[in-house]
Amino acid sequence: MTSPQPPHTEPAEPTPAERRAIVALAALLAAGFSAAALTPRVRTLLGPLGVSPAAAAAAVRLATQSPPARVARTLRLKVATTPRNADRQPIAQVLSGEPGMRARYLLAASRRLTAAANNPQSLAVAVEAERRHYDAHTAAQARRMRAGARVEVATRDHGRVLGWYARRDPRTTPDCAALDRTNFTADRPPAAGWPGTRHGGTCRCTPGPAHATRVSTDEAYAAYLQQQDTPTEGAA
Repeated sequence: MTSPQPPHTEPAEPTPAERRAIVALAALLAAGFSAAALTPRVRTLLGPLGVSPAAAAAAVRLATQSPPARVARTLRLKVATTPRNADRQPIAQVLSGEPGMRARYLLAASRRLTAAANNPQSLAVAVEAERRHYDAHTAAQARRMRAGARVEVATRDHGRVLGWYARRDPRTTPDCAALDRTNFTADRPPAAGWPGTRHGGTCRCTPGPAHATRVSTDEAYAAYLQQQDTPTEGAA
């Protein structure tokens, strides 16, 4: 019987050595190396941090073969072939943080897998647990990338000031209803995220032309959060 895997917790604040490793890993991931080319580089980089070669190789496979990594490559090509300032594109904004997110995961996963690396059977169990954990993490990132692509398409049709459109029916959540008919700029994601990224990706909101309102999406979201924190009348 295999023992349960420990909970996945990321260090709140990396050490200086870890920060340097994350920056270097992000650069390697952004360069688009294959898993075979990336593995020896990661082993050399993470060896001084106590990561075993087998754990580093397993983590690299997870971090390079995920569906979001493939989405990132496709969208990165889209950015490169678009004749406009990529620094201001919603797609580019999401992509700019994608290698860093995978780098932080790669370091943390390598360390978790190191504990099981001396036993092939234990390592296989640990890798499968990491795969489930990483799939959940990166599926959310893939949704953010696709939402960024929808925002970019909307800017070409309607300009950089866009409206938040919620689908109004019995399934509409209170937060999406609060954000409906507000405006945001495509230069940066609203505090609530891009339309369509809330609720683990089940959000049905979309970007569209700006509404005839001066209420921003961030203002509406702040008011919604404040309302959630306000005790109801008669509450203890």
